[in-house]
Amino acid sequence: MFIYISDGRVEWVNFLNALVSKREAARKKGMGLLEKNGIKKAAAEKKKLARIKKEEEATKEDAAKADIVRKKAAAAAKKQKQEEKLAIVERNKQIESKAKAEKVKIEARKQEMERKKEETVKKKATEARKREAEIKKKMRML
Repeated sequence: MFIYISDGRVEWVNFLNALVSKREAARKKGMGLLEKNGIKKAAAEKKKLARIKKEEEATKEDAAKADIVRKKAAAAAKKQKQEEKLAIVERNKQIESKAKAEKVKIEARKQEMERKKEETVKKKATEARKREAEIKKKMRML
């Protein structure tokens, strides 16, 4: 290796001349600095794409799981809503049957009261007739 110093510059003539052929051979084989950096860059890019793809797959899986959970929750809510509707219908039927039973009781009481009223009217009418008859008897006797 020879170093020439001229005009304040350092020249590595033999070293650089020796490296030219090695550099060209390395380039041909794909082992030069640019090629190595290119390979590193390609590997980094490949790794980055793999990471992005993995993240996308994880996101898709999470979305699918969330969708399944959402569908289960919607089905459960729908089922609960139907059960509530059935419960409301059943409760309304019970209320209606109680109301009908109460109406029947009220009608029976009304009829009973009317019957009693008619009986009292008949009793009073018969008593009034008896009194009238007695009054007529007394009037005839006099």
